[in-house]
Amino acid sequence: MKRMLALAAFAASLSAATLATVNGDKITSEDADVSLSQQGLNLTYEQLNDEQKKQFLDGEVARKLLSQQAKKSGVEKDSEYKSQLAIAQEQIAIGTYLKKKSDSTTVSDAEVKKLYDELKAQGQLDQPEQARARHILVAQEGEAKDIIKTLSKKKGAELEAEFEKIAKEKSTDKGSAERGGDLGYFSKDRMVKEFSDAAFALKNGEITKTPVKSNFGYHIILVIDRKAAGTLPFGDIADRLKERAKATKFNEALEKEIADLKSKAKISYEK
Repeated sequence: MKRMLALAAFAASLSAATLATVNGDKITSEDADVSLSQQGLNLTYEQLNDEQKKQFLDGEVARKLLSQQAKKSGVEKDSEYKSQLAIAQEQIAIGTYLKKKSDSTTVSDAEVKKLYDELKAQGQLDQPEQARARHILVAQEGEAKDIIKTLSKKKGAELEAEFEKIAKEKSTDKGSAERGGDLGYFSKDRMVKEFSDAAFALKNGEITKTPVKSNFGYHIILVIDRKAAGTLPFGDIADRLKERAKATKFNEALEKEIADLKSKAKISYEK
């Protein structure tokens, strides 16, 4: 068994490509993937573009050089180094142990459905009426009126296409302008009052007949869809509920394990 594990580790090391060598120390693709993960990036080295690879490798080379220099200076004999190393090893041990426990935690469909029913009974899944709208935001009322005049000549798909085009060209809300003015779905309390009052007074496919003034400027609004108030369907949030149920189950098991370990351990506190 030990021989098989050793061979597996050797095979893995062979598959890792050498990206750079610094004074004889190799930086492999496996090292790079670990470093990217530690930096909180959900990417592998191969997923980076050429420029990103160059910048990343430059940083890894600099880190390797500093590491080599630090060791040459005798830092490994320093008491602070040893103290920090012990803390780091403890954190890595705990992190690895907890990740394995988390990965092995499972929840059944029945447990997920039970959580859904509990949240539903508590009213936590109630969803207010929502509208999906596009808007064009401009600084001057006259410009807004001119845009409305142009759009009022269009209907249906032609209206929406023209609205998207103008939003991309003229809207000062650059975030939504890139999406043709699309704001996605929103409830009435998510927008400023003037905007919400106007949007929720429209039917699907309708635009505001006059500019809607707010602190941001003048809006032209096109409502493209509505969702009635109701309870979020199980299918829409099942995946999120599964993760929530799993996290709850893991945390409860962890608290129980810590309590059990405490009850069996010899612990003394200094006065």
